[in-house]
Amino acid sequence: MEKKLEKQFIESVNRLAVRITQEKNSVLSFSSIDKHEGTSTIVYNLAKVLQEMNNRVIVLDTNMSKTSKKDNLSLVDYLEEKAKLEDIILNEQGIAVIESAVSEKSKTLLSSEKFSALVSLLKQTYDFVLIDTSPMSESVDSILVGRISDGMIFIVEANKHSSQILQEQVQTLKRNGISVIGTVLSKSQESM
Repeated sequence: MEKKLEKQFIESVNRLAVRITQEKNSVLSFSSIDKHEGTSTIVYNLAKVLQEMNNRVIVLDTNMSKTSKKDNLSLVDYLEEKAKLEDIILNEQGIAVIESAVSEKSKTLLSSEKFSALVSLLKQTYDFVLIDTSPMSESVDSILVGRISDGMIFIVEANKHSSQILQEQVQTLKRNGISVIGTVLSKSQESM
């Protein structure tokens, strides 16, 4: 059963990658309603698939409510002018990644000109900029990031939220000028 689910997950990510490359949206943000809905897993696996399709991809983690896995310089360091861009881009199994760090100033940092300029610079360098944002239940950061993205893909854990809550969250994004280009069902026993 586990192998079948793994194969379904991989095929779902492959279909998402094909759709994204057809639509020509190069800066995509990803968010969910709550934490632990699989957003980071989907973003990282999508980055791997897009890279296998000969695209230059970078994952930009903007979730400043969680700590990074390593003691590296982070997006926060760059936005606070404590690090250079080349010092914060990591190589995670062949994928370019910029990690985040905990910051009480996330709203200020993510709404800054420096952050917008960073996204513009990354867009010139990479075919796809995949931005992993914080869950909507934790902060408005996903809205701030979504506004400078070409579109947002909303991750929803299977059997966790009512359709009414999902519709309300998507409407909140749309009211804030964010183009929701898709919804991905995570942790499903069926194919996404």
